[in-house]
Amino acid sequence: MNRKNHYQTLGVDQDASEGDIKKAYRKLARKYHPDHNQGDKAAEERFKEVAEAYSVLSDAKKRRLYDSPADPFSAMGFNFFGGRQSHRSRRPDRSMPTRGQDLKFVKDIPLYYFIAGGKVVFDLVFNDMCVECNGTGSSEWKECTDCNGEGIRVHSSRQGNTFFTRTDTCQACRGLGELGIEKCTGCDGKGLVETKKEITLHIPKGSSDGYVERQPAQGATGRNNGPKGDLLVKYRMILPRIDDLTEEQMEMLKDILCDKENSAS
Repeated sequence: MNRKNHYQTLGVDQDASEGDIKKAYRKLARKYHPDHNQGDKAAEERFKEVAEAYSVLSDAKKRRLYDSPADPFSAMGFNFFGGRQSHRSRRPDRSMPTRGQDLKFVKDIPLYYFIAGGKVVFDLVFNDMCVECNGTGSSEWKECTDCNGEGIRVHSSRQGNTFFTRTDTCQACRGLGELGIEKCTGCDGKGLVETKKEITLHIPKGSSDGYVERQPAQGATGRNNGPKGDLLVKYRMILPRIDDLTEEQMEMLKDILCDKENSAS
């Protein structure tokens, strides 16, 4: 299946202005509108093609993606020099990069570190994106038959004498234009893998309970070589049991309490 040329469908050049596109659409929509072509299936199909082309080219963002080499249409496996690429080699990791999610955790910190500051090192275990399948859970793909590999679907309906057409993302393939047919062995089809990494917290002296430390680019992996998200760790103070405190620690707490009382008065 060849990539649909929306500019050709509307009969305009690729550098056509927004006004030219709208003018061409209105002219063709009137010509092929089902209300004026009762029972003409060919005209009805042509009207759907015109509506689909206009829905893409009239939207600045959709048009920019359509024109881009990394847009969802070319990412669906179209080779402009050799036609359709093989399904085995096509994977949705050629779409635009996306930033990974921020990871948010709460870490219990002993009271001592809130008072004196210091460094805390611990292992953080979390589910991260599987890089083998780009988080999709599939290693092989086939063209989605619901949208014919376009990633969008055109819906037409009639209410009385009025004919309505709209386009939306294909729900079967979630706009990818492809469906996974082989489960990824790296993540067992889950799209996520358990990951462990060593985290170092540098706790400032005098920190407050509930303080949040942000570590840039230490979060979840981004899709399609996108940047990683951030790691946010919220400090939660652990109060010691009185029986576990040494005499030195008890004296330290007394001094802190006295300082607070003096500053309050």
